[in-house]
Amino acid sequence: MLISNAINKRLSGPFKLHDRNGNLLSQAQVASQYQSLKTYLSKNCLGQRVAIKLDRDYQYVLSILTCQELGICYIPMMANYPESRIEQIREDSGFSLLIDEKKLPEILATAPGVVLTPTVNLEDEAYILFTSGSTGRPKGVIIQRKALTNFYAWIESCFSEINSNHKLLEITEFTFDISLVELGLFVFKNIEMYISHWEANTFRLAKEIEDYQITTINTVPNNINMLFSDLVADKANLKSLKHLILAGSRFTQGLYDKCLKHMPKDSTVINGYGPTESTVFSHFKKLSFNPSEDIRESNVSIGKPLPNTSCKIVETELLLSGIQLMKGYINNPEQTAKAMIKADGEVHYKTGDIAFCDEKGDYYIVGRLDDTIKVRGFRVDLLDIDSYITRNPFVKDSVTIAVERAEADLFMVGFIILEKEISVKELKAELLKTLLDYQIPEKIVFIDAFPTNNSGKVCKKTLKSWYLEKKKA
Repeated sequence: MLISNAINKRLSGPFKLHDRNGNLLSQAQVASQYQSLKTYLSKNCLGQRVAIKLDRDYQYVLSILTCQELGICYIPMMANYPESRIEQIREDSGFSLLIDEKKLPEILATAPGVVLTPTVNLEDEAYILFTSGSTGRPKGVIIQRKALTNFYAWIESCFSEINSNHKLLEITEFTFDISLVELGLFVFKNIEMYISHWEANTFRLAKEIEDYQITTINTVPNNINMLFSDLVADKANLKSLKHLILAGSRFTQGLYDKCLKHMPKDSTVINGYGPTESTVFSHFKKLSFNPSEDIRESNVSIGKPLPNTSCKIVETELLLSGIQLMKGYINNPEQTAKAMIKADGEVHYKTGDIAFCDEKGDYYIVGRLDDTIKVRGFRVDLLDIDSYITRNPFVKDSVTIAVERAEADLFMVGFIILEKEISVKELKAELLKTLLDYQIPEKIVFIDAFPTNNSGKVCKKTLKSWYLEKKKA
C-alpha cells in the first residue's frame, strides 16, 4: 500500500466531505484547493518540514493529506497555540513554512500546475508531534513514514464493517495522533466525513450526531462517558451510532457498562491503546461485551498488538517494539536514550505503564510508573506543568497532582506557594499566556508549605488526602 496513491485516488474520486458547519463541499472545490496546495508545497517544501496552524476544519485535513501524499514532514499545531510555544517548536524543528490563516489564502491562490514528483523513502519523517516534556519544553516525537504506512494498513484491513455508507464525525484535534484514525477511515474506507463544531460542548456533540445521523466516532473515552451520561443520553437520539473507536486514556468499567446499555447489539466498540511514540495505537481490542472476555480485575482489556508490533513486560512495565516505534525525540538524544532501550537485541520503548497479560495473550493497563497522565486525552507531564507555573513571578513553588474523577479522566490540582498575592482567576489568566487550557490545573489551591515524607520529599499522597478531605467538608 502506498499512502500517496491512496490519498490521490480518494481526492480524485467520489467522496463526501463536510465542513465544520455541516455544509457538503463540492468535489470540484476540494480538488481545486488540493491541487493548489500540492502545486505550492511541491515547488517550495519538498525535503523540508512544514508546520500547520489552522482552525480545525476541512482545510486542515487537506493540508495534512497533501503533506502525506508528497512525503513532506508536517508538524500539527492548534490555532490557539501561544507564540512562545510556536517559537519553541520552530527552534527545535526548523520548519520552513507555517501554514496559518494568513498564509493559507496565498497558497490557495496558487494556480494548479505541474506537481513535482517527490522521491519518498519509508525511512523519511512523516510527522512530528510535540508533547509535554519533563524539562519545561515540549518534546518532538519523530514518526517515520514506514510507521504511518503500517498503521494505515491496519486501518484498511481492520474495519471491514465500515464503508462509504457510514458517516464519521471528526472531533479530534490534529495535534492528537488519534486523529489519524479519522483521516485513515476517510482515505481508506471512503467514509463520509463531517468536521465537528462541538468545542467540548457535549450537548452540541449529541445534536451533531442526531442531525447528521453519525454512525462512527473516534475519540477519547471521557467524551463518550459524558455523551452517555443520563443528563445527555436521555435527551438525545443516539441510535445511529454503530461504531466507537476509543483511545487516549483509560477505558473504565463504568464506561464499559454505559456502552453495553446504549450501543446496539451489532455495534463495534474498540478500546485502542498506544503512546505517541508508537504511532497512534500499539494495541486494540474489539470488545465482545462479555465481561469474562473483556475485563480482568476491573481493568478493560487493550487486546493484542497490531501487526508488526510486539511487546513485553519487564518488572511490570510494558515495553513496545516494532515498525511503529518513533525515530526518536527531535534534537534530544538524552531523552531518546532514556525512552528507547535494547532488550533481547531489539529496540523497545519504555511506556511507563504498568501492565499484565492474561492467559489468552490479551493485555491490560493498571497504572503509571511516573508523573505522566492523560487529561482530556492529551498527555501531560505533571513536572512539566510545575516548571511552567513556577516561572510566573507571583509563584514561589508549585506541586501538581492528579485526582481521579468518577468514571472519567483524571484532573489536575495545583498546590501553589505564592511569592506575591494574586487571585486564582488572575493566575490562570497569566498561565494561559504560556500553557494550553488542558495543561492548566482545573483546581488551584494556595498553600503556605508542602507536607514532606521521611526522605524530605513533597508527599503528594498527603496533598491528595488534604484535597479530598477539603472537598468533602
